[in-house]
Amino acid sequence: MVGRSVPRKEARRRRPGPRRLTLCSRCGAQGFAPAGRGAAERPGPARRRPPVGDRRSVPSRGACQMPPGRDVAMASPADMVRPPAISVMTRVAVSALLAVVAAAATVQAIAAVGSDPARPDIVDFHPFYLAGTTAWTGRFAQSYDMPVMQALQRSFGGGRDVFMPFVYPPLFGLVMAPLALLPLGLAFALFTLGTFALFLAVMRRLAGAWFWHAVLAVSPILLIEIRVGQNGFLTAGLAGLAADLSLRRRGARAGLAAGALAFKPQLATMLPVLFALRRDGRALATAVLAAALLSGAAVLVLGRDTVPAFLSSTSVVAEFMASGSFPLHRMTSAYAFALSLGVPARLALAIHGAVALSVIAAATVTAHRLGGHPASPAPSEPRTAAGVLLMATAFVSPYFFDYDLTIFGAGLALALPGLARRMPARSLVLLLVGIGAVGAIDLVCGLFVARSDASSLSLGGPAILACFGVVLRAARAPGTVRPGPRPVAPAA
Repeated sequence: MVGRSVPRKEARRRRPGPRRLTLCSRCGAQGFAPAGRGAAERPGPARRRPPVGDRRSVPSRGACQMPPGRDVAMASPADMVRPPAISVMTRVAVSALLAVVAAAATVQAIAAVGSDPARPDIVDFHPFYLAGTTAWTGRFAQSYDMPVMQALQRSFGGGRDVFMPFVYPPLFGLVMAPLALLPLGLAFALFTLGTFALFLAVMRRLAGAWFWHAVLAVSPILLIEIRVGQNGFLTAGLAGLAADLSLRRRGARAGLAAGALAFKPQLATMLPVLFALRRDGRALATAVLAAALLSGAAVLVLGRDTVPAFLSSTSVVAEFMASGSFPLHRMTSAYAFALSLGVPARLALAIHGAVALSVIAAATVTAHRLGGHPASPAPSEPRTAAGVLLMATAFVSPYFFDYDLTIFGAGLALALPGLARRMPARSLVLLLVGIGAVGAIDLVCGLFVARSDASSLSLGGPAILACFGVVLRAARAPGTVRPGPRPVAPAA
């Protein structure tokens, strides 16, 4: 009714209260929320959450899914940074390049089989495919027999003397068995494109508005992965998904994703640290149980003799590594870098152990300071903490190739929004360019200098370690943005 007077008490109740800029400690969303306790909103019109301790459901549209009673990290309006714009032409060009490389890699995988003397060499996917075929014959343990596998690859590649050992647990053979029923080209395309789609979906989930920046930074690594048909997309996708689900308080699902990494356990070493920091016992227990059940099922299906065969193959691979038989220019571990400089194998392994322990300790301390655990009384950024831990995975195993740096990209996607609040725009761009340069160096070495004398020098290891050092330094800095990307304007 026009002219109706409103009582003063009711007017105070209707008046919009103060709002604060918040960073959700669970999903990383940024936005304005009511200043009341436990309030958290995604960007957009502010909505009130139930009071602390109220177990009523939170509105599904626009509201954060953070558990009741968990407050958010405070931020100033300057902390709300937008990523620099990337043109549509750049996105189209990168997408087209990845599609062309995927098509060319599929053709190359098919052409590598046969007796044509001009055919290309077999790639990493071919031993996977051969291991899958042995699973159907009931002789999967022969995949770990180096002479037998070498003979299979020689006949597969028309007699060319190229050998790539199969060094994965039996679980990965169970994964490859269905693909071995398909023609080689179709199996390569399905495996590569399917795992690539998983990786991109997880990267979009992790990075949000910074998706294209993270993808561009690791695009040379993506080209390497697509060209050889490795499993880096699968491992990074599962690791990133496990971290994201843990941040969203879905411990059982996070544990399942982490347990599925039992086919490559060295890339899951930092996930238990993340679960422990977040005090997510359900995720940790589920991961152990899932890994045990999946590995046990693979052994039951493929045969008990696969276990001693796999264990014996690991010692042979260690001897190959120490003798420099592997392409050290494609490896990014401190062990490979020391070997490429002529350091004895035992001393190189000791150097790698010292570097790995230092990185794990520094990453764990940094993640703890960032509030990777939900009981931290200080404002926290668990997504940045999780990203730092995922990136630290790249320095744990001495047997770490360039295609596995996709997990570094998953960690980068998680940490980018937090790094943008702590680094000047120019420094952040230089960091992304440096990460891309590491992949570009390995890509060029793999394409053009793999057979030259310089190809044995491992350049990617110290370069990616330097990039991680920049990330650690930025993560320890105060969470106030220096002159950099334009801040988001407060919502009206």
